[in-house]
Amino acid sequence: MLIITGLLLAVAGAVVAILGLGGVVEFKGEVAGAKAETTSVGLAVLVVGALLAGIVAVKLPAQVNVLGDGGRRGFTEWFSEFGVRLCALLVAAGVVLLIVSLLV
Repeated sequence: MLIITGLLLAVAGAVVAILGLGGVVEFKGEVAGAKAETTSVGLAVLVVGALLAGIVAVKLPAQVNVLGDGGRRGFTEWFSEFGVRLCALLVAAGVVLLIVSLLV
């Protein structure tokens, strides 16, 4: 459930960032000595959502089947193959948008 929540947060953050909604609020963060800050609510929500989904997806044990019935190949099996790449792509998009917002 946390994976889906993270992906929904990332999509909502992307929509807010693209539409320019959310006003101006200063976000600052530091992880492992790397500092980042932005005034875009959408970018902050996008990065948090993508990180949440990515971390949870990577930490799942191999035998865990997220929302799967185990009998047929459905969306969750497809997503388990491409989910980490999708989350990494969302994080990369968030970082690029964050850098662009800092330069503008």
